[in-house]
Amino acid sequence: MSNEVKGVKLSNFEEPIRYALQTYSEIALGKVAFDIDTASKLELTPDKPNSARSISNVIHLGEVATKLYIIAFAPDDGTGDYSTYTTEQLDVGPFPPPAKYFPRSKASIDTETHLTIASQLIDSDTNPVPFAGHLSVFGLVNNRITNIGYLGQSERFFDFSLRHNRETSPIATLTTGYRYGLEDSDIDDFRFGDPHAVVNESEKSVQVCGFIGITPEQAKQHREMFRSFEPNEL
Repeated sequence: MSNEVKGVKLSNFEEPIRYALQTYSEIALGKVAFDIDTASKLELTPDKPNSARSISNVIHLGEVATKLYIIAFAPDDGTGDYSTYTTEQLDVGPFPPPAKYFPRSKASIDTETHLTIASQLIDSDTNPVPFAGHLSVFGLVNNRITNIGYLGQSERFFDFSLRHNRETSPIATLTTGYRYGLEDSDIDDFRFGDPHAVVNESEKSVQVCGFIGITPEQAKQHREMFRSFEPNEL
């Protein structure tokens, strides 16, 4: 099996991943570090709804805190499935969307953040564009699957960056957590991004990004690390 996605070699992303993770560690003032060698080696995942990934350690304040998932999204790749909801449980209308759009429960995750890494145009001789990314996020509104936001740049800015092969700025976004910051909260009404699914709706690019999540048990010790990335909120 060729180690590429839609004609884009996974090895193209090794240096952009290294560069991005070094940058995020600098943004965090060294409080967060990564196993960059492991993270930069993407492997194909034919049994997953997205195309390739690596799994590596995240070190927070000198100890292993959780895992970093670097994921490559080909066009139409997503993270949704029927594990939480099926077509019978949701208001999907006469034309149910594919499984990739079906939000998944994040009950096992206290807080999760998305990190832009790089994207590359398909059928192009250009290199990956550092920190470029635009992924759609789908959740539930009145029991209907609804686009509730995006990760990365706006679609227009993302397209501009790819067409002109222009590096943009790193963006961290909390995909799941609690409103009003990263403080402790037991009020479910303040919870956001649960459930959700992430989908690459761009037909022109392979997008590589990172996800870091922590469990409720890890939250009191390591939730502060997300603040280090200066994240946006979904």
